[in-house]
Amino acid sequence: MSKGFCTRGLLRFFIYIGLLKPSTSYSVNDANKIHKLLFNQTDEGYNKLVLPDKPVNVSAEYNFLALNSLNVKEQILETTGWFTVVWNDSRLTWDKSLYGEIDYIYVPEDKIWHPELIVQNSILVLRKNLGAEQTVRIQYNGEVRWEPPAVLSTSCDMDVTYFPYDSQTCEIELASWGFSADVVNLEFFKTHINLEDYRPDEEWDLLTTFQETSNLTEDELVFSELLFRMEFKRLYGHYLMSVIFPTILTAILTFVTFFLPLESGDKIGYILTVLLALAVLLTLFSDTMPTTSKHTSVLVVFLTVTLGMACLVIIFTIFIIRLFHQPEHDKAPKWMHSLARKFLKLKCKAGRINHLDHLDQSQDIENDSPKDGRVHLKSKKKFTPYTNKELAEFFDYFLFELLKHSTSYTVSNANRIHKFLFNSTDEGYNNLVLPDYPVNISVEYNFLALNSLDIKEQILGTTGWFTVVWNDSRLTWDKSSYGDIDYIFVPEDKIWHPELIVQNSIVQLRKNLGADQTIRIQYNGELRWEPPAVLSTSCDMDVTYFPYDSQTCDIEIASWGFSVDIVNLEFYKTHINLEDFRPDEEWEIITTSQQTSNLTEDELVFSELLFRMEFKRYYGHYLMSVIFPTILTAILTFVTFFLPLESGDKIGYILTVLLALAVLLTLFSDSMPTTSKHTSVLVVFLTVTLGMACLVIVFTIFIIRLFHQPEHDKAPKWMHSLARKFLKLKCKAGRINHLDHIGQSQITENDQPKEGRVCLESRKEFIPYTNKELAEFFDYFLFGVFTVLYILVLLCFPIVLSTST
Repeated sequence: MSKGFCTRGLLRFFIYIGLLKPSTSYSVNDANKIHKLLFNQTDEGYNKLVLPDKPVNVSAEYNFLALNSLNVKEQILETTGWFTVVWNDSRLTWDKSLYGEIDYIYVPEDKIWHPELIVQNSILVLRKNLGAEQTVRIQYNGEVRWEPPAVLSTSCDMDVTYFPYDSQTCEIELASWGFSADVVNLEFFKTHINLEDYRPDEEWDLLTTFQETSNLTEDELVFSELLFRMEFKRLYGHYLMSVIFPTILTAILTFVTFFLPLESGDKIGYILTVLLALAVLLTLFSDTMPTTSKHTSVLVVFLTVTLGMACLVIIFTIFIIRLFHQPEHDKAPKWMHSLARKFLKLKCKAGRINHLDHLDQSQDIENDSPKDGRVHLKSKKKFTPYTNKELAEFFDYFLFELLKHSTSYTVSNANRIHKFLFNSTDEGYNNLVLPDYPVNISVEYNFLALNSLDIKEQILGTTGWFTVVWNDSRLTWDKSSYGDIDYIFVPEDKIWHPELIVQNSIVQLRKNLGADQTIRIQYNGELRWEPPAVLSTSCDMDVTYFPYDSQTCDIEIASWGFSVDIVNLEFYKTHINLEDFRPDEEWEIITTSQQTSNLTEDELVFSELLFRMEFKRYYGHYLMSVIFPTILTAILTFVTFFLPLESGDKIGYILTVLLALAVLLTLFSDSMPTTSKHTSVLVVFLTVTLGMACLVIVFTIFIIRLFHQPEHDKAPKWMHSLARKFLKLKCKAGRINHLDHIGQSQITENDQPKEGRVCLESRKEFIPYTNKELAEFFDYFLFGVFTVLYILVLLCFPIVLSTST
């Protein structure tokens, strides 16, 4: 019995000790007392609208948790982390020995004064991107520690020149909003970014981090800013396998075309397939690159150059095939024989010989007989001319070899001003009452960054802020009676302020300006309000001269609800403020202007201000990835007629070119707005080229049908007549074609032509052309016609584009 009693007694004792021990360091009663001490409701109590001191030194640290994405195309850095913000407030102190040795307490952030901080280069929203009802820790000595989380999307100027071996340096710009540097001074809490909890990324390696202080200047006011800078290097293994190797391999396949035997009949089909693969690679790769001309990727340049060389290979291949199928009596020019001999002579000197080096053995000198099977061209007394097939094989090999080697402030005085201005008596300040009639509102737009200029959607995306200034005679004080305090800060909902909207915003009209921002009140009644503005506004864009176009867009700010006789808007300055503007990668800002306007509704006139900006596109990227491939593909169209009819590749060739043009037109049209008001010259050029390609197909089918038509089925007379008239013009110029077959018995001996020339005028009677000869004539004739047409179109294209300047 006594043993059980003792056991229960000891258990109660230990439980009592366990409960008592925590109470020595913290008790609810003592914490309540601290809260009452700091936040009592008397006249002399804590006022969160009043700053602790002047200046307030605010220390900030960035704790980097994870890299969410580094979007090279959109030039956006997405990160997860948090900021540690520390400052001192002498009003928030207590003697911990009197309050149970409690070192610190926690309060909501809206309970006390805290600095208005924003991430300056955020692309989403500037207001409240730091802090959202977070808890603040207050130390007994007045040190306040605030740790707002930050999932950020920030703009970053990225250089893709050496993709995928590139590295990118990005910044997170933390600034004090509304409070100038003489009021709130930002400084670093530590000498480096905190990476203790950083999780490594799969695509990017974090190389280094560093920090830098900076200032923003506006109207002689200096605002403090901190830059947290991070350098990332791309892990290139994935791109090496999926981009670099396929690109190089496809490029190598281009010049291998000349290694295919001419008899195989697959040369054109082969190179067209390679060309299509290169076009697909270029298109897919360009889709992942930013549309900027400031930094052009070496890989894009390599792909474009390879595409150009592939087009040259096609032209040379067609020439070689045509030479291969040319009749032997139609001799090749002398320069071809000369080039072949000189090249083979160099090979022969190197101890190599080709089957093209056919020599008349009867004319070789016996003593000069080569050793080791080598044949020296010097031993030849006379060269036997090469056949067309041999020349075709030579140029096939020659081009293969050639391309292979080329490739006074006090808290008490501030409190008195707040009480003086905002007392709760009947005669006190009423934020529902306007200061005067009319209220003159001065507005300035401060342009920070161009986020996007979406041509297809006709949307302008910008980041900046407005400076709004007006006077309220009710908000004045004699600064000599209040410690010479020049200004105070109050939340915007505490006083009357104009209802302003961005009239051409596509997101929302209400409250797109202002959201619990701080307003600065000068002792003379001047109020300064600086609402941030991340805007998406409509813009009528003209793409006629794309990519040599320039666009003019407006930001329309209007007074909402108050007509011009009540609230009158005017410009604060004569120009848009570009002091802190960050240049864009794709667009250059040329000029800015301002203009006043009015909106009328039911005889009520509302004031409106237009902030106008003109941008000009950097066209280098589009020159390499759009203009150049388009012109090359267009050139390939009329080369169809140069392919010999015997090759059997004409239809397959032109259909593949037509497919490439259709793909280019489809991809390009997808990025253009669906409007008929402004039609792009480049779209017109592509459409005309596509139409001419369709005509080429029709004519090609007609020629092939004529070529295979039986001889007893005679062609119409107009075909013979056209052929004779055209060849007669050629004959007058001293040239003749193998189509001009003339009966030798009808040419007199005295009329024998000199130097192999035969004039049609000397013919007594024309023998009708065969269907095959007519087909060859129309192939040659249409080649000339379409060549002239395409040259005219290609000349008109840059001339029209040049008028954009």
